[in-house]
Amino acid sequence: MPSRKYLWGDRQRNVAPVNENIRHQKMMVIDSSGKQRGVMSRSDAIALAQEEGLDLVVVSEKEDKIIARITDYSKLAYNKQKKERKSRRKAQQTLKEVQYRFSTDVGDRQTKNRHAIKFLSQGHRVQIEMALKGRESQHMELAEKKFDEIVNGLSLFYSKCEKSRQGRKFIAILTPKK
Repeated sequence: MPSRKYLWGDRQRNVAPVNENIRHQKMMVIDSSGKQRGVMSRSDAIALAQEEGLDLVVVSEKEDKIIARITDYSKLAYNKQKKERKSRRKAQQTLKEVQYRFSTDVGDRQTKNRHAIKFLSQGHRVQIEMALKGRESQHMELAEKKFDEIVNGLSLFYSKCEKSRQGRKFIAILTPKK
């Protein structure tokens, strides 16, 4: 079996061209205060950026219009990473599932409720599910009443609830408060 190589340094990075790495000869330049300086050559724009002690960074690269901004590149890269981390964190919001039975006793129900509250407070969506088996399905009204009690007991911790019934299952998806 061949050994695996982990190449940590070869990750693709989405880096904008900076200073001497800019290939374009002419570009629209925006200075650090946000004022447009007009179309300049690359060497003039880099000289202007070095006078201010900042970097020249390409912001937009379209066919006809190349726009460069005079800014601190490390600050720009940090803010971009921060934004990506935040968007990844939002994407990781998962659906946690808590299953109940019609015959689940009070102590066990309280434990499951604590788990659901913990998941909601961590920002996860929670699916509450009560499945009926065998003769339990003859008491649908009692089961629905018990299911509503469970969901209403968690009402302080969720902002939105989508209830549904699929055959012998009662399902509620709870969205956490922000």
